[in-house]
Amino acid sequence: MLLLASMISRTIFGPTAIEFADVRVGICASVTVQMYAERRQLPLRAVHVEVSYARAPAEDYGKSDVNIGMVDRVDMGVSLDGDLSEDQQTRLFEIAQRCPVHRMLVSQVQIRPKLLVPTSPKSS
Repeated sequence: MLLLASMISRTIFGPTAIEFADVRVGICASVTVQMYAERRQLPLRAVHVEVSYARAPAEDYGKSDVNIGMVDRVDMGVSLDGDLSEDQQTRLFEIAQRCPVHRMLVSQVQIRPKLLVPTSPKSS
């Protein structure tokens, strides 16, 4: 029943918030690599990024400073198409991990919620 509800929800409401986050990471990594390769005039033809999300037991991450039972895990696979040397591929893979969205997700993020109350128009 849960699977059916999830399928119906996606059909009616579109992607989930997590799916949107996955897309942002993939697009950002791809664009960052393409821009770097273009500036360096590297023979990159295409970048393919596959992103998946899962909850994983915290103990799988040995040195994690997380004090909870589960952690969020994003797996990102990067495929580079072009006549690239091994060093160029390694460098482009490193660059993919430096995209702004990736850096934000791996840093300690502070979310500061604030309730914004609309002002009502003054009556004359």
